[in-house]
Amino acid sequence: MLSKFLKTRSDLYVQPRMGMASLENMQAGLKAVKSLELPVVGTITLDSYTRMGQFDEAKKSLQAGLDLNGFPVLAYSPSEIMEQLSSLGTRLGTERLIPKRFLDTLSRASFL
Repeated sequence: MLSKFLKTRSDLYVQPRMGMASLENMQAGLKAVKSLELPVVGTITLDSYTRMGQFDEAKKSLQAGLDLNGFPVLAYSPSEIMEQLSSLGTRLGTERLIPKRFLDTLSRASFL
C-alpha cells in the first residue's frame, strides 16, 4: 500500500522509526510526526520480544514497567490499538517476517 503510493510520487519521504513501549508514548510520537509539515510516514518499530514471537515476555515486561526496545503491539488489545493508533497514518516496520498472530491482531483492530 505505501510502496504503491510512493511509486507514484517523486518526493523524498522521511520515515522516522519509533518504538516506544507505552501506548500513550507511541501515540504522542506518531502525532508529533504527523504534525510535521514535511513528507513523512510514521513507523512503529516492534520490540525484540514481539519480533521473536515471545509475546508473553513482551506483555510481562510491559506489566512490570520495564522499558522495551520497541512497541509490543501484542501486549495491547485490538480495541486499544484501534482507539489510539489507527487514525495516525502509521506504517509497521520490522526486518523479520511478521508472525500470523501479530497480523491477526492488527486486522481485528482494523489497522490493516
